[in-house]
Amino acid sequence: RPAARSGPPRATHCLTRPLQEQCANMVACTSLVFGNNTSVTQDFLTADMRLSCYTGYRSLAMIFSVAYGLGIPALGLASVVLMMKISGKRRAFRVFSFLVV
Repeated sequence: RPAARSGPPRATHCLTRPLQEQCANMVACTSLVFGNNTSVTQDFLTADMRLSCYTGYRSLAMIFSVAYGLGIPALGLASVVLMMKISGKRRAFRVFSFLVV
C-alpha cells in the first residue's frame, strides 16, 4: 500500500481553485446608499458597478462557476479513464503524469 501523499497540491487543484475564486468574486455585490435616507439602497456587481446585482448576469455567473468547478475535474478524470481503456494504464500514466507530480 503506497504512503499518503504530502507536499504541494496537485496541478489540477492549483489551477481550478484560483479560477473558482475569481468566478466567486465576479458575483460579489456592493450595496450603495443614495441620499441621506438609508432606506434607499441598491446593490451592484462589484466587478462592474454599472450592472445591478439582481440581473441575469449574477445568476449566469453562478451557474458557470459551478459548471466550471465540477466540469473541468470531471472532464480530466474522464480523459484519464478513456486513455486507460484505449491505450493502457502505462501509456495513460506517461501522458497524464504531470497532474500528480
